[in-house]
Amino acid sequence: MKITTLKIRAIVLTLLCILTAAIWNGGTVTKALTIDQTASPSDGQKTEEGSITGKVQGAEKTFSLVAPRAGYARGWETVGSYIDDNVTEGGINFGAFHPPGSGTEDDPYLISTPEQLAWFSYKVNGRPPLCGTVTADLDMTGEAYGGTKASPLPWLPIGMDQDYHGSLLSAITRYTGTFDGGEHTISGLYVRSGDFQYAAGLFGAVSGSTIKNIVVKDSKVSSGLSMSGSIAGLCEGNTVISNCFSNAAVGGAVFCGGIAGSCEENVRVEKCGFTGQVTGGAYLGGIVGYGKNTIADCFLRVYWQAIHLTVPM
Repeated sequence: MKITTLKIRAIVLTLLCILTAAIWNGGTVTKALTIDQTASPSDGQKTEEGSITGKVQGAEKTFSLVAPRAGYARGWETVGSYIDDNVTEGGINFGAFHPPGSGTEDDPYLISTPEQLAWFSYKVNGRPPLCGTVTADLDMTGEAYGGTKASPLPWLPIGMDQDYHGSLLSAITRYTGTFDGGEHTISGLYVRSGDFQYAAGLFGAVSGSTIKNIVVKDSKVSSGLSMSGSIAGLCEGNTVISNCFSNAAVGGAVFCGGIAGSCEENVRVEKCGFTGQVTGGAYLGGIVGYGKNTIADCFLRVYWQAIHLTVPM
């Protein structure tokens, strides 16, 4: 009888409880197992590998087990928490990714790796305002943690409670600090529509913030319902977004903008540019989807598509 990939996966899952420690650390486990033939499973995802010795038609043979790495199911959010908790996992010392700086406006955290940006997001959310400066280009694909070019590791927006995956807008934590992208490029950013109902972007919700000098490239940002923008989903309270550029694909139901999804009064978006794609049902814009704010000295070249467009009376 030929054992299919699905059956091999079943074997992996059955043994996972007793093999977890060894497989996770790349160890080798010897265990009696009687089967007729082996197959080579492959799922195209980042994997953890181990091996198992069993009997194949009476002869003892060693074959590989390959299981998807489940530890990063919540994407960069998990990486950020591992850094904060000084976890060592899969041979990676996450504590070594702590960025220099103290997080004040005079001594911002200096962010030079994707891991440090993930830690900054994790540290900010639900906590006092912190400031950061990017010092190198960042590829947020997350290939070391299971991401691919086709499906990057999901991003948790800065200004979004890490325990928030629901639909209450009031539950969102606003980012209130100063963030300087240093005119470096952040690419491969991926915010999944199924993860957040509101406020999707590099930043989720911001209030009284200064966000400047950011380039978002080759990224996808989408909310389940409303307020999507490659830089920020929701902007409130004297926020200034300045000198930011994006060519991202932005989507959602309503309030979708190339730079920001929705902006309240006293928000200023200036010297920004967008050359990507905006898709949604209503309130779409190349710079801001919906707002009462000021837009100054911005440019755009945008493709947008309205789906089930509704016009408010």
